[in-house]
Amino acid sequence: MVEEISVDYSAKLKETVEKVPGTIIGSLVSMDGIAVATYTEEKEIDTSIIEAELASIFGILKKSVEDMKAGKINNFVLTTEKYIFVTRAISEEFYVALVLKSDAYSLGLARLEAKRLANEFKKSLV
Repeated sequence: MVEEISVDYSAKLKETVEKVPGTIIGSLVSMDGIAVATYTEEKEIDTSIIEAELASIFGILKKSVEDMKAGKINNFVLTTEKYIFVTRAISEEFYVALVLKSDAYSLGLARLEAKRLANEFKKSLV
């Protein structure tokens, strides 16, 4: 008998967003760009666009990494004028994303928390 694991993804994302200074969005997303759960403190930001675009980048990077014979993508960080996007692959089907304000000083903590969330969510998404 397989034990079913229940996780409140939204609550875990909220907890992480509140824990990591400067973080404004936390998302659990399928690789097709559709969010399973999202928490944001910035209601005027359309998170669905961010989630879809990051999934698209994952797809491009996956192909490039395969061409380089470099293994699988674990994570990537994208910095822009306004934001820092921290992503972590959970599996071939899902990823976690944290979005920080560009002046946030907690990139290291965000990367650790994204890894922790990915490991925690992986147990329930298998």
